[in-house]
Amino acid sequence: MVKTKIQKIYIIFLLLFFVVLILLTFFGDKVYYALHTEVESYKVGGVYSFNEEEYYRLPVSSISYENGSAFVYVIVTTEGFSMKLYNIEKREVLFSTPPDIDIPETYTYASTGVRPSESIVKVSGDNLTDGQRVVIKK
Repeated sequence: MVKTKIQKIYIIFLLLFFVVLILLTFFGDKVYYALHTEVESYKVGGVYSFNEEEYYRLPVSSISYENGSAFVYVIVTTEGFSMKLYNIEKREVLFSTPPDIDIPETYTYASTGVRPSESIVKVSGDNLTDGQRVVIKK
């Protein structure tokens, strides 16, 4: 049986395709993690209520400033085929200092922009953008 040059190329292409498919099956998650920005998350907590107003404790490192406004990146979780996917959403926050509370210098309080039990990016940076897909640091 004589194989033509096109048949040989076709067989080589199919073999390479299946090898890549098998490699992605076993190592696809590692490729995914290598291609996306890794961030550390912080669960919003430390809710302080005073005169019907709530204040939420945030790390100072999570806050970025742009055009005179302060904002944080909130982590939004969606379900993928075989894993959870995380995108970040840029939200403006307003700071307020709760009365009669001693605040460590590494934290601040926000009165709007975040809710309890939401996760935010703990250390904000210039490499983050609204809607960007990220990987949570383990």
